[in-house]
Amino acid sequence: SVTKKIKKAKLSNCFISEITVAELKYGAAKSNRPNHHNEIIENFIQDVGIIPIFDVIDEYAQEKVRLEKEGNR
Repeated sequence: SVTKKIKKAKLSNCFISEITVAELKYGAAKSNRPNHHNEIIENFIQDVGIIPIFDVIDEYAQEKVRLEKEGNR
């Protein structure tokens, strides 16, 4: 499982992109318990490295909206 792999590698050796953080927060915002899930996300991202993707965040947001309007996720 992912949890076992992360524990084996040590969380400090794990990295995610900013886009992954955005997706996690998107899922939390859509959940029935957004504050609870945001707290979990904040605790998680404090312990992993975050790979910046500053140059494409706006494009990502616009493309995601366009796809959702078309019925594509």
